[in-house]
Amino acid sequence: MDTGRGMRMMKASGPQADPATRGKGVREILFELVYEGAYVRVSAIDPATNTEVRLVGDARLPESTLKANARRKLEYVLRRDGKLR
Repeated sequence: MDTGRGMRMMKASGPQADPATRGKGVREILFELVYEGAYVRVSAIDPATNTEVRLVGDARLPESTLKANARRKLEYVLRRDGKLR
């Protein structure tokens, strides 16, 4: 999708199952990737706590790497705020 402001594409995806969380109950994480030229803005949202984190990465990186980094940052923020054990 092109909005005329350099935004090429926007993707949102649903729940992500992380192998490290097997047996612990899977937590839903929503992702949004917005590509702007050489960069991509990645948002990760935990709908259970309404917590959102954002990061900016290189658009050449694989989507899986960008999502993994956003997930780690979200987990850090949730632990820091006492919303995740």
